Amino acid sequence: MHQDQLYKKLAYLEEQKSSIEKEIISIRYEIDKQSPFSKVDKIALFRKLFIGNELAYAKHWISKDGLKKGYAPATKTFRGSDYIYINDFVIQQHLEGKIRMGTYAVKNQSMCSFLAIDLDKSSFIADARAINEVSRTMGIVPYFELSKSGNGIHIWFFFVEDVRARDARILGDLLIARAMDISDGINMRSYDRLFPNQDYVAAGALGNLIALPLHFGSRSEGKTVFIDIETMQPYVDQWTVLKSVQKIPSSKLEGLITDYAKLTELTSLMPWEIKQEKLLLPKSIHMILHNAIYIEKEMLSKTLLNLFKRMASFYNPEFFMRQRQRLSTFNTPRVVSTYDLNERYIILPRGLYAKLKSFFKKHKVHISVEDKRLKVKTPKQAFFLTLRDEQEKSKNKILENDYALLIAPPGFGKTAVAASVISERRVATLILVHKTVLLEQWSKRLSEYFKIDIKSIGILGKGKKKLNSELDVATLQSLKNRPELIENYSQIIIDEAHHMPAVSFEIPLKRFKGQYVLGLSATPKRKDGMEAIMYLQCGDVVHESVRKSTMKHTLKTIATQYETFLDHFTMMLGEITEDEIRNRQIVDEILKLPDRKILVLSERVEHLNILWHMLEAKGKEAVLLYGGLKTKEKRIQFEKTENASVILSTSSYIGEGIDIGHLDTIVFTMPISYPERIIQYLGRIGREGQQCLAIDFVDTSVPMLKSSFNKRMKGYKKMGYILIPEQSLFEIS
Repeated sequence: MHQDQLYKKLAYLEEQKSSIEKEIISIRYEIDKQSPFSKVDKIALFRKLFIGNELAYAKHWISKDGLKKGYAPATKTFRGSDYIYINDFVIQQHLEGKIRMGTYAVKNQSMCSFLAIDLDKSSFIADARAINEVSRTMGIVPYFELSKSGNGIHIWFFFVEDVRARDARILGDLLIARAMDISDGINMRSYDRLFPNQDYVAAGALGNLIALPLHFGSRSEGKTVFIDIETMQPYVDQWTVLKSVQKIPSSKLEGLITDYAKLTELTSLMPWEIKQEKLLLPKSIHMILHNAIYIEKEMLSKTLLNLFKRMASFYNPEFFMRQRQRLSTFNTPRVVSTYDLNERYIILPRGLYAKLKSFFKKHKVHISVEDKRLKVKTPKQAFFLTLRDEQEKSKNKILENDYALLIAPPGFGKTAVAASVISERRVATLILVHKTVLLEQWSKRLSEYFKIDIKSIGILGKGKKKLNSELDVATLQSLKNRPELIENYSQIIIDEAHHMPAVSFEIPLKRFKGQYVLGLSATPKRKDGMEAIMYLQCGDVVHESVRKSTMKHTLKTIATQYETFLDHFTMMLGEITEDEIRNRQIVDEILKLPDRKILVLSERVEHLNILWHMLEAKGKEAVLLYGGLKTKEKRIQFEKTENASVILSTSSYIGEGIDIGHLDTIVFTMPISYPERIIQYLGRIGREGQQCLAIDFVDTSVPMLKSSFNKRMKGYKKMGYILIPEQSLFEIS
């Protein structure tokens, strides 16, 4: 058959197809008209099943130019808060295709009447069938609605009576967790596609919406209708199916939550600690080491693949923080996943290498490793420094592990240990820092330890672009536009590795193909709780040093007279900055200590400037340090610190690796609640044999700020500081 004949036949078939589809739509419409359900019956059934919050509904809109569209609450006026209540007329308009509705799933007191799971990945059919299978096993019945686009599915579950949104979402978590055991397509990110989308919604708030099914315009195209998931065909009589839905009683929901929560350990356990049933293991496993760990999926059972996914995932602290504060969790994932999947491999972060080896060894699975990591040897750098015993111990632990974290307080000598590791391994090394001031600090130290010209050390950052690909120091910012540079090294050393969870850090690290990763940090814990990413990229902590001192360090607290009616922390800091009486207290306390070397910390540059001018007026010289200074000015100020008796700095600037060795006193002028930050800042003062003093200004008249002091006391205690009465201060001055 010639090509023109083929085109004619194709056109004929397309015409027939179009005619058949129109006829199908016409027949469906007639069936719908002849349904034993009246219009009133349909509206009542629809309202009973699909309407969440009766006090509002969402209406679809499209801009005049057709470029923008979305849903917004229907309101009486343009004020935005005078919501229109659900009524039978708007439901009728939706069913007739005149408007398109969405419902807010969460009702009053954070209750709901349904659970919906939204699947829209390319594997949505297989994933939906997996959820169907586990649902039936659990004794509950799902109902499948083909989405408006036809490229996704809403899976609906209905409850006999209203249940807590939190319980409905736990059921969704359990269904997805079980389905992951039998389907490759479902992953941890599916947890974000549950409706209700929140455990709690504040009084008067609406929460997230879900688009409603059975819109006539879409229904006539075979979309937003309920289907048989095995055949993917719509039910002939939608209303008969919906009339006979099997709802889940509260007693059944409670039993499922209890039974399956025990199985999946959805509590405080990390995902890799979750227990598994019937874990099918191969006799041998093959791993490829490159920029990550690659394992062929066909070698793994569904349960083992699921376990690996969980090992590379963790619960997102921000999600639960927002949840506790009754804030919206929209676009805040419940689970953070760091694995990838392609057609052939599951790709796991390198930091899991030791855990995987230990797991397979425990279960007597033979491991073969194909090492494709970059190994670029360099001439040996002689190391001219004798490490202390603990430093030597930490170095040896690092050398035993390709991926490692060293946790040690400031003053331990992490830079010296890292330099010794560089000398031993003799491979192309990149040291990654996040502040330009650390470029010079690292270069200076390395030139001293190796007795080499500082100019022979490559620099990328601070306007300099001179790399030698053997021993280089670079800022993270400089890699942003040239992330491919990281691929040239066999070893990467990350200073202040707790910054790694930032997306800007993680993206270039995923391109690193070398053999060794060493993370250095004084405090592995992050305020946002995302330190798990650091471990997944760097590996386990191989050595942790706790500062041990025979010297007694002292904490003095000074009560301020600050009072406020504000309840917003940031606004309080603004008031504190300009509080003249409070600032005078700070300056007077500094002037009482003429023989001590003092670091004064504040959260705000304007506060430092106020204190600097007040000290200058009293004839007391002080050095100002903060990130916003120009490069030349910053260098001049930093040089002054060597002999300065008072240094004023923002906590963010001084907290990250800035080394000023002679300080013995620290003054906290603003409230800090996170104890790990206190530990970090205390580490900036005192070296071997120095007796240190911390002075903390406590705003005792403000409950929120007084509470923050109680929290930071944990940091003081961990660093060995003893609280003394004010009058005993002069004994150590």
